[in-house]
Amino acid sequence: MRSMRPYMNRIDGEAEPTATKLLAMLRAIPLLKPNAQRLLDRARSILTDGPQLSMNVELTEGQELPTAMHTLLQGTLWAVMMASGANPDLLDQEKQQKASNASKQLWFLCKKTFFTHTVAEMDGRHSSHQTCSTRQYSGRVFIRSHSYRPKDCYYTQLRLPPVMEHFTYDGSTCIYVTPRGIYGTGSGTLLGMLSSVIRVPTRLTFQACPRVTEFEAGLPVWHKNELVTDVTIGRFDTFLLTPVGLVMVGRTVSQYIEDAVDSRVFNTVPCPQGFVPDQIISGGSFKIVTQTDPFRQLISGDNYDGRLGLGHCGSMSGLVDLPFRVYDIYHSSYQDNYFISDRQILFAGEVSGILEKSGLLPSHECGGKCITATPLCFPTAVIRFYVDFNRICWSSISETTCVDRHCGVFTLPFEAIEFSYRDSKPCFMDSSGGWVTVSLEEGAELRRLPDGEGPNDEFKRQVRRVSVDESASVESLPETSELERAFIRNRITFC
Repeated sequence: MRSMRPYMNRIDGEAEPTATKLLAMLRAIPLLKPNAQRLLDRARSILTDGPQLSMNVELTEGQELPTAMHTLLQGTLWAVMMASGANPDLLDQEKQQKASNASKQLWFLCKKTFFTHTVAEMDGRHSSHQTCSTRQYSGRVFIRSHSYRPKDCYYTQLRLPPVMEHFTYDGSTCIYVTPRGIYGTGSGTLLGMLSSVIRVPTRLTFQACPRVTEFEAGLPVWHKNELVTDVTIGRFDTFLLTPVGLVMVGRTVSQYIEDAVDSRVFNTVPCPQGFVPDQIISGGSFKIVTQTDPFRQLISGDNYDGRLGLGHCGSMSGLVDLPFRVYDIYHSSYQDNYFISDRQILFAGEVSGILEKSGLLPSHECGGKCITATPLCFPTAVIRFYVDFNRICWSSISETTCVDRHCGVFTLPFEAIEFSYRDSKPCFMDSSGGWVTVSLEEGAELRRLPDGEGPNDEFKRQVRRVSVDESASVESLPETSELERAFIRNRITFC
């Protein structure tokens, strides 16, 4: 192959080379060998006609898109890229990410591939759990294990019909709703299957539920997704809501069905005559089944320490009417429940030291049992609420009060949106999206964190929006120590 050096020397070294001069130089090169000539012709074509576009291509009448990867539908192109090993986690936000940076570069092959990644991130679904990460877009589901095996660096596609929805408890057990049926992977005891672990997506069956089986058989072939209207998977049980009734499987069957045929398969949960449920609220160790019109709620599950708020500590053997409305549930431990009700928050279960210290439940002491759902007494109207084993936080329009097991009691001069930890110090996100850390070592002060230095996503918890009326004044709360009263009334300021 003859050298191109003599032709390169013809360009004026002092003047800036233009596309015209470059094109003239390329045309002056004598005929080359076939492979080299093909590349040279391609370069001249780009200079004269411009590069081939992967997006926004204007077609003339009768012209069709070329058969190429970048002309595939976005969902298909995304699946091809994922199956080829492209790493979608461009910002390194996933747990135990071990894929190379080179695998991220595949998304920058052209504008179409990067655009597909952007749309999939916005419109798709991504969840990360202790054992795995899952991504779903355009009916395809890919999963990546968090093990340390080299092959688990990349996502693997689950061989399923187009997935419309998928449900999971902790990532280890999943249920997939598809037009061809309901499929599952994970623990067999939560899927109504006799095998201990289901590794390949397998269709769920309902041999002990004849009405459900008959209804599924009557659905058209590509409408089997209409079998379920709601799904909840817990640590010990799975519930499916169907147009012909509620079914469940798991270790807690005896709390919902007195005479279950076989606890290893799905069984129909008995409901009162005329009760047609359309929603399941999962409380972990218990479930609330809701009928919207007319409104009615039933409850059953683990009633240890009277945590269901029904006025007794007896065990349950079926669904019973709930004497108060519930729209959402909060847990701080396995011993209690916080029910979000009509403009109030109800508590039931064993009273913790944090709850006693907060003064929100004046008539109960630490270690006592509150077997009847009792409203918490807030000194002001509350618009956000959060509780866990170590703290209780509630926000009004202009401030947030926090009772922390380790940091004591303090009040912040803003509405807290999220809670987390950074360097073992509590952090709160305000309404502007900025994070502040609470320093209790030197006079109780706040320090605003610079952009990009927020806490790790793994520890972030949302201070959920609620609507609770004022129910008590500060003076009516139980007596506290002088130190605690001073701390409550102190408004922490920015340092």
